[in-house]
Amino acid sequence: MESTALFRTARGWSWLLGIMSVVLPSASYTWQAHRFSQWASVQDGYVCSMPLVSAILLAALLAGALSVAALAVGVAGFRRLPTPRPKMRLAELVLVGLPAIVLALGMAAGSISEL
Repeated sequence: MESTALFRTARGWSWLLGIMSVVLPSASYTWQAHRFSQWASVQDGYVCSMPLVSAILLAALLAGALSVAALAVGVAGFRRLPTPRPKMRLAELVLVGLPAIVLALGMAAGSISEL
């Protein structure tokens, strides 16, 4: 199998974006938290941790955006399949869309708690 054969299909791109929706935000948050802890360790006294909150929000938004893109590409590829469509492919769509689903549920829960 040629190494680029997977990325000639919508399914391959969906998987790539789905993996990136977990790896990139995690790496981004880890790097920012590490840099913040380095900076905080050389400060005198207490420091505000609001930069960590913004790093968490940035990571969540990045995960959600990449997951929505993965879901859109995956649905486009899924719709091209002849009926009946395999149930495992539907499970793949749920899996790549999971970060977006979790983000949407978290935002809904946050907005309900504000009422």
